[in-house]
Amino acid sequence: MIKIAFFVEGQTERIFVEKFLDEYITLNKCELIVKKNIGNNKSAKMVFEKKNPYAEFYVLIHEVGNDEKVNITIRENAKDMIKKSGYSYIIGLRDLYNPRYPDPHRRKQEIRDKLINAFYKPFDECKDKIKYILAIMEIEAWFLLDKDFFTTMTDNSQEVTRILDKKNTEDYERPAKVIEKIYRLSGKEYNKHEDDSYNITYNLDYNFLCSGEAKARSDSWHCFVQCVDDCFR
Repeated sequence: MIKIAFFVEGQTERIFVEKFLDEYITLNKCELIVKKNIGNNKSAKMVFEKKNPYAEFYVLIHEVGNDEKVNITIRENAKDMIKKSGYSYIIGLRDLYNPRYPDPHRRKQEIRDKLINAFYKPFDECKDKIKYILAIMEIEAWFLLDKDFFTTMTDNSQEVTRILDKKNTEDYERPAKVIEKIYRLSGKEYNKHEDDSYNITYNLDYNFLCSGEAKARSDSWHCFVQCVDDCFR
């Protein structure tokens, strides 16, 4: 059985990865463990466990709490997970956006390259088994690729079309704020609550998202899909 671990920034990423794998790989092929960190300590609680004696893949999805903890957790655990626990791949997923970075949108390529280079620096012989994906600028940019879904969220599809004016969704400075604008057209708030994450991720058109057209509109999304292809092939 191939063992693959995802270390993700937060709740939205955790819910999305689980749903994406179900749609793209199908969880019928997987034994799935979902965990999340509690508070500021390193202890994790089990969120969900799905046993499968016929599984081809053992998948761990671990929500660590914030972007920097993705890096730290992988650095602290990856080598032992690969060498002692038999993991074939470790995948880190986090947003590029961080308010601590000055002018992050204008400098996104520079920041991306620095973060990736710094992340891989401690690893040597197991580097090829560790993948690091930065959603530019936020994972919500990937959701915005499915424009049709968002136009059906309100009765004002013309205004949604006006808001979603960029072909490359990585060009939105704060994709989460874009979704917030769309929610407000219906008198709702987008606060990244669990219900928000499920409402969006469970209604996206994954056939379209995995098409060449969608992948061409976001390099980071294309990288993530390719990463999953490589690890689950």
